[in-house]
Amino acid sequence: MSSAATTTELSSAPAQVQQQTQAQLQTYAGNDITTIVLDPGSYSTRIGFAGLDHPSVISESNYAYDQDAPNVHLFEEHRIQYPKVGREVGRVIENGGVVKDFDIASKQWRFLLEKKMGIFPEADESYANLPMILTEPIWNPIENRIKSIELILEEMKFEAMYLLQQQSSISFAMGKPNCLIVDLGHDTCSVSPVLDGFTLASKTKRSYLNGAFLTELFRSKLLEKSEKCDEVEGKLELISNFEVKSKNNPFLINRFQGLTRSFRDNYNERFFIQECKELMLKCKPTVDLPGLSNGSPARSIEAPWGEPLVFKEEERYELVDQLINPDLTNLVVKTWAADHNDALKTWHNDYIPVKRSTNSNATTAQSTEQTPDIGANIVEESSQVDVEINDSITGLIDLIKTTIENVDIDFRPTLTNNIIITGGLSYIPGLISLIQLELTKQMPSFKIRIVTQGNSAMTKERLYQTWLGGSILGSLGSFQQLYVGKQELEEVGVERLLKSRFR
Repeated sequence: MSSAATTTELSSAPAQVQQQTQAQLQTYAGNDITTIVLDPGSYSTRIGFAGLDHPSVISESNYAYDQDAPNVHLFEEHRIQYPKVGREVGRVIENGGVVKDFDIASKQWRFLLEKKMGIFPEADESYANLPMILTEPIWNPIENRIKSIELILEEMKFEAMYLLQQQSSISFAMGKPNCLIVDLGHDTCSVSPVLDGFTLASKTKRSYLNGAFLTELFRSKLLEKSEKCDEVEGKLELISNFEVKSKNNPFLINRFQGLTRSFRDNYNERFFIQECKELMLKCKPTVDLPGLSNGSPARSIEAPWGEPLVFKEEERYELVDQLINPDLTNLVVKTWAADHNDALKTWHNDYIPVKRSTNSNATTAQSTEQTPDIGANIVEESSQVDVEINDSITGLIDLIKTTIENVDIDFRPTLTNNIIITGGLSYIPGLISLIQLELTKQMPSFKIRIVTQGNSAMTKERLYQTWLGGSILGSLGSFQQLYVGKQELEEVGVERLLKSRFR
């Protein structure tokens, strides 16, 4: 009898209550909302749907335009690399994830959404019912953060959005809320402590001894080894493969007249120098192997113009060693250090981990008295960060060690036991083993444990690990409560929104 009564009560429940219950359940239905995850990097831009284990599109972060039509921008890779007189190549992203030009970035993002992913806006040019997660570096200036929010919500008219710090995204992808992120990228090599999922901005350090630096070293090395380099506009240039008419005797080339320097540099970097970096770069072994006591054999690679370029084993070691111990007597290193001497700037306060007191006699009044001192330290530390940080020529091992030593001593064992190395340079053979060995030597009182993912040469997950973290977060139903919509932006304002929602 009671069971029947209960059934009758459920069937006669007001429709309003049933709708409210459904609305509460939909809040956590992560699979019902399609989220776009966009991860703009300095070398490549990744975009795809949340919940996938691989981005749908990986495109280079460049664009091209012709001098006779500067307002027409090209984003397809085969058109960017097409040799044409007067074609210039520019960068959309620079400085390790900072948007250089938002007008061009908007065009590129629309191109990737519409042409590559098949997502078209509706009649009012809005991407209705679609939220977006946009990743950003911890050193992203506040002006860029404001423009990013306004671009996504007001210009592109997405339903909602969230700004996700790249370092925090990597920690989430690895399932490590407390860790040390070592990101070896194309524009910057950064070391960031992450505690409770929040990145400590003022403790983050970065160096400009990066992938672009190795590209310049390799370019200089190739020009030294090649006997068939040509002089263009008073500067030695590598011969591009489309200029070679005959590799065999007689050797013939057809130099294209009118090609811009930006096109030549980008073309040679993407097609030949990048291949050399992947095949030739190698760290010196951390242990002496018996078979290598008499010297290792040299390795050669065929240039696009048919000339075999031979690299000795010591030369391969020296190139990577510039990341660890930069040699200022090298002209390329000295010039690079002079051109890349920016200091890391932060714009917001750090996250302060909760310190649980073990003293049972501590009173509430004492804890209240300590609060203003902590805030004062944060402001003082944030204001002096420009003076304290200047690591443009610091080696990678010293950069990691200095970052760990600047963190509170209570958190150092946790960080040294959870070092996450990611980025394209992490695939250099032997580099991770060398980092672990050197850190163990210099910090013998700590247990050094390096955590990596995507060791397969086929997947290379470390190239898009930031995107992967955003994909995981976007697929969680509970994360959808953190999205910011256009209505909230209009009510609160973008500056207050940054302080309250995107610290």
